[in-house]
Amino acid sequence: MRITESPGMLMLTLTGFSTGAGDDLYINFNPGLMTRNASGDDVVENPNTIQVVALRAHAGTQSYDLTQVLPGLPEVRSVTIYSNKLREAFGTANLR
Repeated sequence: MRITESPGMLMLTLTGFSTGAGDDLYINFNPGLMTRNASGDDVVENPNTIQVVALRAHAGTQSYDLTQVLPGLPEVRSVTIYSNKLREAFGTANLR
């Protein structure tokens, strides 16, 4: 997963991507990292997510032009695939 910013363009590229089948899946940006809490549960440190774009496919390399979606690159430390229908995260990955 890579986010690239250049003058006038913001791109998200998912390479070798795969997630479970689900309806109404979206890509969410998170300003916090995913960590484990004292109970051992996976949590995102800062829950103020930004819903960015609907996921096009459950697998494969895909690119999203976010230039019109976001006015600028917000602080992003992790990305979540989220089902609005189920109100459930399908997975979260920290950015390097």
